[in-house]
Amino acid sequence: MKQVFMDVKTGTPLILDVPAPSCKKGGVLVETLWSAVSAGTERSLLDFGKKGLLAKVKERPDQAKKVLDKIRTDGALTAIKAAFNKLDEPLPLGYSLVGRVLEVGTNAPEFTPGDIVACAGLTAGHAEVVYVPKNLVVKVPEDFQDLRQAAFVALGAIAMQGVRQASVTLGDSVAVIGLGLVGQLAARILYAGGCRVIGIDLNERTKEDARQYLSAFIKADDESVASKVHTLTGKGCDAVLITAATSSNQPVELAAELCRDRGTISMVGVTGMDIPRRPFYE
Repeated sequence: MKQVFMDVKTGTPLILDVPAPSCKKGGVLVETLWSAVSAGTERSLLDFGKKGLLAKVKERPDQAKKVLDKIRTDGALTAIKAAFNKLDEPLPLGYSLVGRVLEVGTNAPEFTPGDIVACAGLTAGHAEVVYVPKNLVVKVPEDFQDLRQAAFVALGAIAMQGVRQASVTLGDSVAVIGLGLVGQLAARILYAGGCRVIGIDLNERTKEDARQYLSAFIKADDESVASKVHTLTGKGCDAVLITAATSSNQPVELAAELCRDRGTISMVGVTGMDIPRRPFYE
C-alpha cells in the first residue's frame, strides 16, 4: 500500500510503498476514504525538516536534551549514531481521516466490517489502510451529508477539548485568538453552548467564515484590542482560547490582557509560551 511520509533531514514529502498494517485485538483496520491535511501541523513539520541540523537543535531543545542524556549514559558515539539513525527514519504524516472498516479486533465488538468511521491519532495517517485503536474511532452517522467533513474529526476534537478545559458556561464571554480551522470550529462550539464569542485574528477575512457565530471581531494588531474587549464585556473575558499558530509570544501576552479577574486561558494552538509574570499575577 502507499503512505505519505516526510524525509526528516530535508523536509521533503515522500510517497512510499509499505506493508499494510495488521489488525490487533484492541482496534479496527480501516480503508481510508478521505484524510485531512492539517495546514498548520504538517506545514510546520515540513518547515522544520528543511532547516539545518543546528536550527533543528535550537527549535527542539527537548530532543537535544535527550541526546545529551544518552551521551552521559551510553557514550557519545552510541548517542550520536542513534540520533542520526532517527533522522534517517521517514516520519509518517497525518492524524485524521474517515474510512470503511475492513476488519475488527476481538476487543472491539462495537464495530463491524463495512462501518463508515472517523479516526484520529498518530496511526490515522495518510495511508491507504490504517490500524486505529478503538478509543480513537467513532461511527459516522448514516445520514451524514459529506464524508469529507468527517475526515476533520481530530481537529474538531481539539477544538472541543479546548472549550472543555476552559470550563465555560451559558452566557460567558469568550475570546478566540486565531480564527484558522480550529478557531472556527471552537467559535461554533462556543456559540452552540450559549457563549458570547469575540473573534481575534490578524486576517480580517477570517471573520466572514465565522460572522454568524461572533458577537464581535477585532484585528489582532489593533492597539486598542484589550480596551475594546473590556468595553464589550464590561469586565474582561471569562475565558480566552488561543488557537493561533505562531512562534510569537504575543497571543499569550494578549490573552492575559483580555481576561477578567480569575478568568481562564486555554491554549489549543502552538505559540510562544514565555509567561509574563506581572499580568498573569495581577
